[in-house]
Amino acid sequence: MKKINRCRVGLLCGALLLSLTVPAAFGQQIATNVSWYTYPCALPDTSVPEFGTARDNLLTGMSFGGALDTHSRVISPSGVEIRTSFDSSDLAISTNHFWRGNFDPPEPNASQYGSRVYCPVLMIGNGKVSLSRMSYKVTCGVALLGNNSALSGLDYSVSRIGIQAGSDGALFTGDDIIIKSGSGTNLVDAIVFIGGRVGAVVNQASDFGPLDTEIGPTGTFITYTYYFNSPVGTLSGGTTVSLFPRGLIPSSVNHLTPFIGPKGVLYSLVGPPDLPRLTIEQAHFVVGPWSTVTTLAMEGTSVFMPFNGTAHGDYGFLRLPHYGKVP
Repeated sequence: MKKINRCRVGLLCGALLLSLTVPAAFGQQIATNVSWYTYPCALPDTSVPEFGTARDNLLTGMSFGGALDTHSRVISPSGVEIRTSFDSSDLAISTNHFWRGNFDPPEPNASQYGSRVYCPVLMIGNGKVSLSRMSYKVTCGVALLGNNSALSGLDYSVSRIGIQAGSDGALFTGDDIIIKSGSGTNLVDAIVFIGGRVGAVVNQASDFGPLDTEIGPTGTFITYTYYFNSPVGTLSGGTTVSLFPRGLIPSSVNHLTPFIGPKGVLYSLVGPPDLPRLTIEQAHFVVGPWSTVTTLAMEGTSVFMPFNGTAHGDYGFLRLPHYGKVP
């Protein structure tokens, strides 16, 4: 991965937070409209315990409306880095010990076998939804990496979670009912799904050659599309991420990237593994007051800014201090 522009990362980072309303109550009618929220990331190979830890941390946060606490994969194989750009090492798995482009990696990654790029999705129905009505398709500039599947016939599980609003009639509050078992035909108010994934097998460094050639020197794309079979036809949503050859993610994509959810915005810090620890501050107005979120941010750190629900709309700003030399 190329070095980050250290002056660029010190700029004030802010965004208008869109006010998103979750319906207060739902009838039993099948939804004719749904909302989609995606959180693309790389997760460890399913053969290692760290996969379950990373999956559960990610999907639990999504079950609370995207209020995630994520950490860097640089220092922990169970870390979750939510971002919109990946390189071939992020989707490479191996029968040999391998982690983020390196064979026989040192601890704490010595027992890893690589990772795949997933796109977990939160689907909220304006009405009732069910797992059995969902399907997905993954398309990629590297055609062999594409795949698709329907979720009909599958039960709710730790990777396919149903959410029922509790007695208050509102989603993402303390009385929600989280469903991780039972028939996928059962109706719920929202679904968190680990999503489609993309992976390629590499067992030696030379295996990256053909893969990176297919990706191309300027990169390509991965598109994740999700479908819901509603009474008025098929509804769809999803996202597209960038895929680059190993180690060649441009520095221009390294920044605080926003991911808008139903309860607020998750900002993920994207950058190379050698980022120094940074302080992230936040405020609802550009003039402050500013509060410190963390003094230990590094690549992969995410911070969540909840909507404040004020009548005039939601505004929020994050900032990072300048570091390094300013030209």
